[in-house]
This record gives sequence, structure tokens and C-alpha cells, in this order.
Amino acid sequence: LSVNFPKDLMSFCNAPFSSKIPSFPYAETITSYYRDYVNKVGFEKEGYIQYNSRVTECFQNNNDHDNGNYWTVKTNKGDIYRTKRVLVCTGHYRKAFAPSIVGIRHFINSNSGNNNNDDDGKERENQRRIIHSSAFGSVHRFVGRRVLIIGGGISGSDIAHHLGRDGKCQRIVVSVRNKRIKEKMLLSRSIKLGGVRVRPGVKNIDEDGNVHFVPGNTQNGFDKDNNNTAASECIYNKEQFDDIIVATGYRYWYPFLTSELRAQIMSNDAGYKLQQLYLRMIYVHAPSLVFFGITNVNLPASIAIEYQTCLYAQLVQKGEDTKLCPEMMRKEVASRYDDTSQDDLGPGKFPAYIGSLARVMSSLSSGRQQPKIDGYWMHLLKYRLPLLCTSLWVQRQYSVFGYMMLVPGMLLAILASFVYALYH
Repeated sequence: LSVNFPKDLMSFCNAPFSSKIPSFPYAETITSYYRDYVNKVGFEKEGYIQYNSRVTECFQNNNDHDNGNYWTVKTNKGDIYRTKRVLVCTGHYRKAFAPSIVGIRHFINSNSGNNNNDDDGKERENQRRIIHSSAFGSVHRFVGRRVLIIGGGISGSDIAHHLGRDGKCQRIVVSVRNKRIKEKMLLSRSIKLGGVRVRPGVKNIDEDGNVHFVPGNTQNGFDKDNNNTAASECIYNKEQFDDIIVATGYRYWYPFLTSELRAQIMSNDAGYKLQQLYLRMIYVHAPSLVFFGITNVNLPASIAIEYQTCLYAQLVQKGEDTKLCPEMMRKEVASRYDDTSQDDLGPGKFPAYIGSLARVMSSLSSGRQQPKIDGYWMHLLKYRLPLLCTSLWVQRQYSVFGYMMLVPGMLLAILASFVYALYH
């Protein structure tokens, strides 16, 4: 799989990608980039990274007069650390989530033949499989098979595209509950390839392993009065599949925190959403506990993480992290009470969120000589777009099209940054 965001928008400011690397590199290239970054800053050499070490317990010693409000962190190796601050950097791709589907056990139980592997270790062709999108692996696993993808988000649409282009599948169906604008945009390229069909949500799976879909209607984006008989029958009738790929996202999961702390931070046992986090990162009731990179639908995540970490580093450096006003933090959290999403930002909220972090950092700068911290649009214009232009120039096959798209994009970004500055 390749990334779905230009590399020049994903890099860290002090460590840009080589301009010779394609704009949408494969996962192996991204892994090498992070490995090189770790070597560059010397994390391993200084011993800051402990591999094969898992945190098993993390709690605050509120009643320990000798250790004050220090945190105790224990690992599976028996190591015990006591620290003033705990920074959780596991992100939101932590625990794979699968929705409850009536009769899901019938899909596996209806496997025909022996479910064991062949002598050469390859899976039998008649074996049915249910996997999460995180375990997708290679398209070669699905050659000649009938594949159902549940979920039409970024992961589901990306997998559908790769299977439709290279998978040589017998059939590819994407099931979405509501065919909204987002799903239509994400799945459009897969549908154009041919062989990829979109169906309503899964209703149930019967005892024979057949998948039944919810009848399509205009309310959820599917035309009930479709004049195409074949298409209408596909919407209403049951279908058989060999593989079900569940592309329904993730849930937050922090097993090392105490149950009491998890109950306060997580909205429910399923871990759908985090709460009581100032600026979506600092725990209101214990500001020494910080979560980095929990937001979804970032444009991109690297910018959000850089701004978050720089802000917190400034707070610590100036000793302000222990002086944050509880009332101010609660007020900021309360301003987002109507946000029921899984900390989704997207085009509508992401620039404003980065702007709020920039304003807090600017307020921490002492003296008039300190430069104002750039917001999202200005950051793109000053740092990201020059990198992107350089890459397009070096990779000449993209230069003409790239600059045709960049010129109006830059003008719109400048206009947007001006309007944003005018009203803020």
C-alpha cells in the first residue's frame, strides 16, 4: 500500500523527504524515513528508546507524601520509573474495531471442507476468512475470491481500489450504511475501475453463510426505484462471499491506565472517544498526563503532532504546564460539547485547531521580539508548498500538471490565510 497524502506534507519540518522520492511513496519508504529520523536525532544512541518493553501499569501517587504527585510506570521487564509527566504517544490506531453483525458466526461455521492449511502452508481456496483492514496484507491473498469490504471510509476505499486494480478478484463489494458525499468521493475511483460495486449496510448473515443487505432507499443514498433490474436485485438479494474485510476503524485503548482513570478519560468502555482533554491533548484533572496524536482526519497528522509537541515543550520549558488554569481548560473542553465524532477534524476543523495551538504558543512567547507562530495556512505556504514545488520540478513528469494545480491552490490558500487573519 502507498500513502494517500503527498510526502512533502507528511514530513517533519526539520527533516524533509528527498525530492527524488515519489509524491505518494510506499509503506517501506515511510518506515525508512522514520528510522532515519530516529538515527538523526540520536534517540537510540542516547538510550531514550527501549525496544520490546511494554508498559503494564501507570498510576499517579496522589497519596504518597514521599513521591508527591509523581507517576509510577511499570513495564513487562520489571522496570519501574517514577516521573513528573507521562506522555502517551500511541495514537488512535490502537484497537481494531468490528461492528456487531447478526449471524456473523455462521460465516465461519459454514466453511466447506477442512479448514486446516495445506502441507505447503497455503490457505485452502474454499476457506472463508474475516479480517480487519489492519491485517489486509497483500492483494495476492484475494486472487479469484469474492470479497466483501464493510466500510467505505479511507481504509475501505483504499483497499477496494487496490483489489480492483491488482487483486484479480472474482467479485468486490463495498458495504456502506449511508452513501453520503464522503463515501461517493472516496469510492469513485474504485467504481470507475470496474468490478467494484457499492451496497447498503449488512443486515445479517444466515445459517448458510449468505450475506443479506439492508434494502436500499433514497434516505441512505441508494435509489429504491432503480430501473436497472440487475442492480436492484443485487441490492435486495443475498450474496455469497469468501472473504469479509472489516474496515470500520479503531478504538482508543489504554490497558496500562487504572480502571478509574480510563473511566474518566474514555467516553465508554468501547473507547470510541476521549474526553476532558484540553486542546485535545492535556488531561484537565491531571495536566501532567498528555495524549499526543489522538485526533482523526488530520491534514496531515505530522503537522498536528509537531504543533502539539512544540506547544507542550514550551509549556514545560517555561514551567507553565503545572500552572494551567483548571477553569480555562474546562471552558475550552466545554466549547466542544457538541462534537460527537471520534475527534474528527477534517478540512472544516483542522486549520482552526492548528490556529488555536499557534495562538497559545504565541501567547507563551515573552517579549516583543518573539516571532508570531504561524497558523495552518501560513505554515503550508512557508514550509510545505516550497517542498512540494521542488519535488514536482525534480520529477519532471509531474511538473506541468503539478504546477497547473498548484498555482490556483496557492492563490486560494493565500486568500484563506488573509481572511482567517482578518477575523482572528
